[in-house]
Amino acid sequence: MVIETFDGQLLANIADKLYLMEEVPEYELISKEFDAPKEAPKKEKKKYIPPMNHPWRKASFVSYAAKQKHRYGANV
Repeated sequence: MVIETFDGQLLANIADKLYLMEEVPEYELISKEFDAPKEAPKKEKKKYIPPMNHPWRKASFVSYAAKQKHRYGANV
């Protein structure tokens, strides 16, 4: 037997036990059981910057050091 309360709730009486009935939507946009979860956003990779004595940067370091002749004798 189905009982409707004054506040609009539906109850089902089965074997002298009351069960609260709730409306189930026809379909869900995303199924919790079957659809894969959304992927987490990808982390940005940190750009690799080689050290100053690395062969890739040696030419740029030499040109930078040549421009700094005023500091050549100072221990700065």
